[in-house]
Amino acid sequence: MINEIHIQNFRCFEDTWVSGFRNINLIGGLNNSGKTALLEALFLASYPNPNTFDKLNELRKEDSRQKRWDSLFFNNQKYNTKIKIDCVDENEKSKLTEFWFLTDNEISENEDLLRFSSNNILEIACLKIENNKYFHINSTERLVREWIGFGFREREKNVSSFIANGSNYKKNQLADLYEIVKSLNRKEIFHNILHIFDPKIKEATIGSDEGYSNIKLVLADGTERALGLFGDAIRKIVEIFLLALSNNSKTIFIDEVENGIHSTKHQEFWEKLFEISAMLDIQIFATTHSLEMIQAFTKAAKDKYEDKTMYFKMGSQPLKTRTRIIASPLSVDLLEHNLLPVNLTAKYPLK
Repeated sequence: MINEIHIQNFRCFEDTWVSGFRNINLIGGLNNSGKTALLEALFLASYPNPNTFDKLNELRKEDSRQKRWDSLFFNNQKYNTKIKIDCVDENEKSKLTEFWFLTDNEISENEDLLRFSSNNILEIACLKIENNKYFHINSTERLVREWIGFGFREREKNVSSFIANGSNYKKNQLADLYEIVKSLNRKEIFHNILHIFDPKIKEATIGSDEGYSNIKLVLADGTERALGLFGDAIRKIVEIFLLALSNNSKTIFIDEVENGIHSTKHQEFWEKLFEISAMLDIQIFATTHSLEMIQAFTKAAKDKYEDKTMYFKMGSQPLKTRTRIIASPLSVDLLEHNLLPVNLTAKYPLK
């Protein structure tokens, strides 16, 4: 479990420490306050490998050959600095991930890179994880999408544990997760969750769509409907809880967790997520800008899960020549006393 993280030169973070993480962590704040960037840094700290860097690029929809990694760096200074993310776990063990662009001297001194013609190379990025290095080459002839040093078997991708807005997984990926949930004898838990959010849904089953497996939901009258015919809320619930119940990942990241879920279901959502997290020992990080979601988080955590939850308020700290983004932890008790019946973007935000 992640206890704290030190972020340098990543996205909007020049140099920021965040500590106090627990099993369930909710990150709030104004728009453009760094919520998603913190979530991405935690994602990278949990899964420091080239697949994660590719996923970060995909999430921001930045696939330009010339500017593929620009926005990863603080102030877009990708040729002048290193990204460093130091993750400290519950056993106080540190794991450092670094990412930077190689100089000509660094390239010429690396035997693995000498086989590439320097005339065709635009830039080479290096990802260093403890003592392992992986290289991503951008050339004039073609964009080398494979990472040198990252083996074929390592490139076999599981379902990502980062749940963003919109559709995150292919139909067959969700079907595969459901098969795992069934094999672990957890399908009744999953069906119960579906029923909470839509009482008309009785259970899930596996169907076929143009040769690919997909999930269908069975209604109380026996009819089956493809998952795509349901609204955003049901699809999001399916994605989150299949990912959790399948043991596909011990750490889950949910950006803008409130999207698609009606406010009347927020507390039940958190109660079920707390329950699954405790049952399977999963650490969860989520972002929100919804006051209703924060209030529901507080009510669901009160008494039973207080020692396992933490809220983080994004803000800024003035320094002599600049400001630094910070994330201030608030326990359930402090959060309860600081909650005001106004929107987070109003005059009196959470302090």
